[in-house]
Amino acid sequence: MPDLIPIVSVILSCVVVVYLGRVIVYRDCTVQPRLCDLPGPSRPHFFHGHHKEMAGDPGITDRWRVAFGRTFQFRGLFNIMELHTSDTKATAHIVSNLLIYTKTPTTRYNLARLWGDGIMSQEGYEHKIQRRIMTPVFSGSKMRVFTPIFNRNATRLRDLWKAEFAHGCEGKKIDVLPWLRRAALDSMGETGLDYRFNSLGGGEPSKLMKAIHQLLHTPGSNGTYIIRLAQASFPILRYLPLLGSRNITAPRNTLLQIGAEILAERKSAVATAADGAPPIDMLSSMIMVNNALPIEQRLSDDTLIAQIPTLIVSGHENTSISTAWALHNLAVHQDMQSKLRAEIFSVQSDSPTYDELNELPYLEAVIKESMRLRPSVEYTSRVAAMDDILPLGEPVVDKRGKAYSAIPVLKGQKIHLPLRALNVDKGLWGADADEFSPERWEKLPEAVSTIPSVYSHLFSFYAGPHGCIAYRYAVIEQKALLFNLVRSFEFHNAVPPEAIGRTSGTSFGHPCVLHEREKGTQLPLIVKPYKKQ
Repeated sequence: MPDLIPIVSVILSCVVVVYLGRVIVYRDCTVQPRLCDLPGPSRPHFFHGHHKEMAGDPGITDRWRVAFGRTFQFRGLFNIMELHTSDTKATAHIVSNLLIYTKTPTTRYNLARLWGDGIMSQEGYEHKIQRRIMTPVFSGSKMRVFTPIFNRNATRLRDLWKAEFAHGCEGKKIDVLPWLRRAALDSMGETGLDYRFNSLGGGEPSKLMKAIHQLLHTPGSNGTYIIRLAQASFPILRYLPLLGSRNITAPRNTLLQIGAEILAERKSAVATAADGAPPIDMLSSMIMVNNALPIEQRLSDDTLIAQIPTLIVSGHENTSISTAWALHNLAVHQDMQSKLRAEIFSVQSDSPTYDELNELPYLEAVIKESMRLRPSVEYTSRVAAMDDILPLGEPVVDKRGKAYSAIPVLKGQKIHLPLRALNVDKGLWGADADEFSPERWEKLPEAVSTIPSVYSHLFSFYAGPHGCIAYRYAVIEQKALLFNLVRSFEFHNAVPPEAIGRTSGTSFGHPCVLHEREKGTQLPLIVKPYKKQ
C-alpha cells in the first residue's frame, strides 16, 4: 500500500495541473480575443463558473438574452468560456456542418454509458450509417400502421382514469405525467420492439420497465446525473467506485441484457416471416434494412441492441413531456380546450385513423404551439472540432462597442444551443411569443422561416442531418393521446398556472411544481369526466 502513495500523488497532481492550466488558458483573453470581449454575465465562480446558477434557475438564460442579445459568452463548469447563441444564421451554420460542430465528449460519454453506442452517441460516418438504418422505420406509412396501437393505449389510459370516477366522484387531482409516461412506454414497446411493458396493466410489469424507471425516474436519478457529469469531465473518476455508480450500471446492464434477448426474438421473427407478412415493429424493420445492405456496411448485433434504449427513451419520454405540457396549456386556457373538444367530436369514431387525426387542424395547432413553448429538450451543446468562422444574422456588439457580423471560433470551443429560445424569440414570432396561442399557426410571421427545422419552423426537434428522425412518431402519438383524453375529460388547474415550471439540472423540459421541486417531475391537474351537453 505505501508504494501506491507516490503514484496516487502523481495522478492527483496531474489532475490539479491540467485543471488549473485549462482555467488559465480559457481565462486568458489573448487566446480568444474576440470571444472573451463579447457581452455576458459577470462574477463567475472560480470553479463552476455560471453552471450552478444555470442548473438552479432554468429561466436565467432567458434573462441573459434580454440583457445581452442572442449571442453572448458565459462561463461553464470549471470556469471554461462557452458561447451561447440563438442567432438563426449561426444556428443554421452549426447544424449543417457536422464535421466542424459535433456533440461534446461529455455528452457522448454520458449517452454511451447509459444507452450503449447507439445513434444518439455517434458522430461522422457511424452516425450516418446508423441513421440510414433507422430512418425508414419512422416513415409516414409506418405511422399509419402504428396509429391503432397509439389509440389502443390512449383508450386504456382513458378507461383507467374513468374507473377513478366510478363511485360518483366529480373530479380528482391527478399527476398526469407518470400516467402519460406509462401509456407512451406501452406504445413504444409494441411499435418499437413487439414487446409488452404492461405499464398500464394487463400483466406483471416487465424487468425492462423497472430498469428504465430506475435510470430515469427514481429520486436518486438526479444524483446519478451529477456522478455521470463528474466522470465524463474527469476520466480518472470512471475507475473509482463512486457512491451511486451502481444506480447506473445495474439497470443499464439489465436493459442491454434484455435488449439482446429481444433482438434474438426479432431476428427469428424476421427469418420465419420471409415468405409471409413481415413483422411491423421498428426493430424488425431495422433488421430487414440491415440485412439488405452489403456485409461490410451492416450494423453489428451490439449496435442494433444499442438502438433499443434509444427507441425506448426517445419514444416515451419526449412524447409524455410534450403531451403533459399540452394538457397544462389547455387547462390554463379553457376556451381553447372547448374549441379543441368541439373539433374532436366532429370525428364520429372513438379510434380515429392516421388520416382522420391529421385532418384536425386545431389539434395540430395545439400540439405545435405546446412544443413551441415547451420543447421536451430545452437545450443542447456542440463543440468545434476545428477552427471556424461563425456567421451571424444579427451583429453582436462587444464590450468596447465594436460590432461583429461573424465570430472566430477556435477548435475545442463549446457552444450552447438553446432550442426553446428560437421558438419564443419575439423578433421572430412577434410580441406575443411568450403566450400560448394555437391560432398563430393560421398565419405565421415570415421571419420564422429562418429557423432551422425538420418540423414546422420549430427548433424543438433540432435540425439538419442530426435532426430528430422520430418527429412524425411523436406528433401522431400526441394527437392520439389528446384526442382520446380531451374527448372524455375536462382538465383544470390544480395549482396556480404560475406555480408550474421546468425542473432544473438537465436539458429535459420536465414540468414540476416550483414550490415542490424536491418532489421532482410532476404535473398535477384536476381531471373531471366530460358530460356532453
